Amino acid sequence: MATRVSHGEHSALRASLASVLLLWLGAHPTIAQDPSTATPLVREALVANQRVDRPIHGGEKQYFVFHLASGEFARLVVEQHGANVGLTLRDPEGQTLFEGNSPNGDQATEPLIAVASQGGLHELEIWSLIPRAPLGRYSVLLEAPRQATASERQRFVLRNRAWTLIEGGFDLRAKARDAATLRQAIEQWELAAPLWGQVGDWSQQARALNAAGLAHRQLGELEKARPHYQQSLALWRRAGNRSGEADSLNNLGRLQALSGELSEALQTHLRALAVRREIEDLRGVAQSLSQIGTTQRSLGETDKAQTALSEALSVSQQLGDHRAEPHIHNNLGLISQDRAQHQKAIEQFNLALALFKQAGSQRFQAVTLSNLGTVYQSIGDFARAEALFAEALSLNQELGDRNGIAATQFNLGWTLLKANKARPSLIASRAALEQFGEVDNRQGQGRALVVIGGALLELGELETASARLHDGLAILQDTGALQGQFDAHHLLARLLDRQGKPVQALAQIDRALQLAGRLDNTSARGTALTEAARIEFNRGQLLAAQARLIEALEITESIRSQVASQTHRTTFLARSLDRYELLTDVLMALEGAQPGRGHATAALANVERGRARSLLELLTESEIRGDGDPQLLARERSLRQNVNAKERRRLQLVARGGTDSLSQATALDAEIRRLLEGLVDVRAKLRTENPRHAALLEPRPSTVAEIQGELLDEDTLLLEFALGEQTSYLWAVTHTSLEAYRLPPRARIE
Repeated sequence: MATRVSHGEHSALRASLASVLLLWLGAHPTIAQDPSTATPLVREALVANQRVDRPIHGGEKQYFVFHLASGEFARLVVEQHGANVGLTLRDPEGQTLFEGNSPNGDQATEPLIAVASQGGLHELEIWSLIPRAPLGRYSVLLEAPRQATASERQRFVLRNRAWTLIEGGFDLRAKARDAATLRQAIEQWELAAPLWGQVGDWSQQARALNAAGLAHRQLGELEKARPHYQQSLALWRRAGNRSGEADSLNNLGRLQALSGELSEALQTHLRALAVRREIEDLRGVAQSLSQIGTTQRSLGETDKAQTALSEALSVSQQLGDHRAEPHIHNNLGLISQDRAQHQKAIEQFNLALALFKQAGSQRFQAVTLSNLGTVYQSIGDFARAEALFAEALSLNQELGDRNGIAATQFNLGWTLLKANKARPSLIASRAALEQFGEVDNRQGQGRALVVIGGALLELGELETASARLHDGLAILQDTGALQGQFDAHHLLARLLDRQGKPVQALAQIDRALQLAGRLDNTSARGTALTEAARIEFNRGQLLAAQARLIEALEITESIRSQVASQTHRTTFLARSLDRYELLTDVLMALEGAQPGRGHATAALANVERGRARSLLELLTESEIRGDGDPQLLARERSLRQNVNAKERRRLQLVARGGTDSLSQATALDAEIRRLLEGLVDVRAKLRTENPRHAALLEPRPSTVAEIQGELLDEDTLLLEFALGEQTSYLWAVTHTSLEAYRLPPRARIE
């Protein structure tokens, strides 16, 4: 929980307790409540030593008054029973003296102490923190006032000095837009912590240290954050504050995960979950389950991760906790992506992004944009991926999030490598490596080294590439990052094959396939199988290559069928054409080695399979959309008409010329892109929700026998070409025969 003391109160404290000296025991940084709200008509009087128990609805405010004589000491205790509340205290003149709320959940005891130097009627406002929270209860007790002693007054001065420092730190953090301001906040908290220790308030000392740890983590200073978390954990336990203990465990677990200590992180999050279940902190339970799912995913325990995240989402929705939901949707999207369920991943990420934008969370918008970029990278839409990474990078730079900057640079470098842009990939990946080093992110360093090795491999610098790949693999094995290890083994296999070491290359592929299985990542398995087939083909093991490619293409077809957008399916298929081309090469090589066994016919059928797929799907797409949900059809029609209208307007502006017209045309171009994205999403929903979707999803191309029997007569000859990078082919098909010919590469023919 957070607290905010008004600037007026700080002035009063510096003026030798000019009004009321306050202490909020066990408080944390807060959401400020506007003190200018009108005084209600009904205010209930508090009587000393008589507990008042009240229900309170989400967003409700309730008011009490009590009298303090000059110099009197009073202690107010508010106990929360399913209602997470904040408190506001006003002096006899209506000035706000204190305002705050607690992060300790909805079962904590929240005491407040005051020493009055001016007698009069004081007002206590109690308000529910969550507008749509279910009905809860709380009780408030005013202990009998008495005269404060000199030592108590002196102790309050020390407490309020610590209070001013700790709240000053939170004020600085709230307005921080650069590292320097965040470091000033850390200084305030580190000054406050020993003062709280002197007065024996372990909860406040833990709170200050925990805040400093969070700021160090935000700055990417993980090893500086670690001792702060460990000290705050010990202090929360000393204070008997179970909620604070769980929070520190959560923060420590996240730090361990960032440092690549995944097994340790999982155990820490499990301990936090146990505490939160024990104290019945459901919001904390949802948070811990989400962190557990995220860590299990990184460890390759995908099914366990899915279970944990689904439970976290259920708890959050049950509570109406919309702050947690986008994080969980984001993590579920990552699991869908691991399973090559690209459409589900896009839907989850878009949902998370919309919720983060609604909440104004730029940091997590950047995270989600980067995750979306990796999905588009996976389906081969590299231009879209690069645009999303650029948007994420801009947000991270604005926030000064160095770890986010490094992660986005890494994703950009990996995308550029897959897009065959080795030199730009090398630049981006080296920048990511340096930035990961600055924030002590070893797992990030390992992954960046792997991409650097991949870029050097494509640039022909094999020895240096090998060193970088092995360096990266060692770090990734040490930190337990399975996906990074898969990438390293896959690239090492490619490198060893180019060095003429096919047996060692295939050993690397076997390790990659094992990791793909542990990750439950079918897309990765397809990638490794294709690389294995290429190696087998190069060393003349044609049947082995054929078997590997058949399985890889089955995976390709399975993934493609799960992508609802025709645009995305076409992009993904274009990225996978090398698999079809390689199988054609293998089959034609088999025809040369084993003539007359139908390999040439199988090669032509394979060409037809890859070539006809998108066309047949386009023809069936109109059937699917024509029999869809009326509201979705209306939305699709509206978006299509809007796109056409704006495109006509844009062309008119471009034709007119002039600075103003071109500026308007550029703005319209951005609007058109957003509308087109919406159109793709609507058409995807029409496809997936149509009852005939399953039947229309897999249109079957014609077989060679069907072509000969149904399309060709005795006087017709069909010539079909397949142009490849290394070799091209021609098939001459008549009603009764098929002949195949080898031709020069595509470049010579074109």
